[in-house]
Amino acid sequence: MVFEKDRSAGYLANHLARLFARHLHARIKPLGLSPGTFPVLLELWREEGLTQRQLVERLDIEQATMANTLSRMERDGLIVRTRDDADARVQRIRLTPRAKALETAALDAAAAVNRTALGELDEPQRAALIDHMQRMITALQAAPPGISPTGAPETGAPKTGAPETTANEAATNQTAAKTTSAAGPDAGAGSGTDPGADPGAAKRAAPPPTGDLAIATKPTGGGA
Repeated sequence: MVFEKDRSAGYLANHLARLFARHLHARIKPLGLSPGTFPVLLELWREEGLTQRQLVERLDIEQATMANTLSRMERDGLIVRTRDDADARVQRIRLTPRAKALETAALDAAAAVNRTALGELDEPQRAALIDHMQRMITALQAAPPGISPTGAPETGAPKTGAPETTANEAATNQTAAKTTSAAGPDAGAGSGTDPGADPGAAKRAAPPPTGDLAIATKPTGGGA
């Protein structure tokens, strides 16, 4: 199969995200903002007092990247961190008066970029595009971390260094287990532990149900 980048959804989505970030940066730079901080501000404008972990889950951003972004936002006077009233170990991220005052101008800038990008599409086409994008995001969030060069799904489980058991080895082990069982108590039963699912993974905020694209992308190198 020949890879054609101009027909690749992933390549085009990445290219589109970079263009959105470039145009957004040009409009919000005079406000002292950047595409890297904009997704965090969108979440905090919607719901203030989130934790760093909640922001990571909602934005699909790596923990280290989020920590750096929040540090820059704190340095720039956009957020403050406060202790949770019920649990002093938890820090809540809150907006400063400056960040609150920038909301209207920043959202207007994002809306202007959306209008430019969607200008050639009518309302049904815009709605269909948003629906398809939301379904693609859901599909990728639910998929395994990746696919190996052989085409087999990668589960992301750490390798233990033990060799894989072949079909013949499995049959031999089964025979040995039966022999042991006939001679005495069953000593071959092992137990596994279920680590459980991440309780916050299913609570990611859904994309806004509007006809416009939400410009809430990961930092792409150009954002602060």
